[in-house]
Amino acid sequence: MIVSSIQGTARIVNYAGLVRGKTQRIVKFEISGRQEDDMIQEIESFIYGLRNGNKELNLVRLEDSDFQTKMEELNEYFLMLKQEIMQVRAYGADKTQILLTGISVTAILTTALGLKNKDAITDVWNTLKQQIEKGSLYSSKWFDKASLKELETARKYVQQDYNNPDLDLDYRSYCWNLLNKFDNAIGKIKWAGKEYGYPVHSSNGWHLTSDD
Repeated sequence: MIVSSIQGTARIVNYAGLVRGKTQRIVKFEISGRQEDDMIQEIESFIYGLRNGNKELNLVRLEDSDFQTKMEELNEYFLMLKQEIMQVRAYGADKTQILLTGISVTAILTTALGLKNKDAITDVWNTLKQQIEKGSLYSSKWFDKASLKELETARKYVQQDYNNPDLDLDYRSYCWNLLNKFDNAIGKIKWAGKEYGYPVHSSNGWHLTSDD
């Protein structure tokens, strides 16, 4: 899409690819309990170079508005990823959105680099499925134990990914199913002690809450 049509951008493509690959590694390492502070700092320096140029990395600032918009998004999502990493270290991966945020970082770079394949996203998506199959992230037990704040915060991230057209369709379909689970879980908490029967509105539409 963006970079592939611009001449003289080999180093930019290379460093954007490094950010993508290292982000995937960080997500997997942090989930397994291996802390990677040096790699996080390295990625931050790469992102700064992609946004502003960096003499040490021999990177010049690419004066392309579409690319720079994507780099601003990348920087914002990587800051979010760092926050999730801190949460992983404090409370464990099943209490965070680290995988979803990692997928968002990968998707932004895939778009910016103009890649036609979704291998990078698929790789992180497969890791997400493995975590779900283990009964941790977004399992029935997780939904039963999550507080209203945790549910609403997590739902916001899932909604963002569902609305992102750059993400894999299978993953977005999974997000749609998750949104329904979030709405049911949130509805149960908000309707606790009240009579059921009135429809509840969410970004997915109107639905009746139930104990199913």
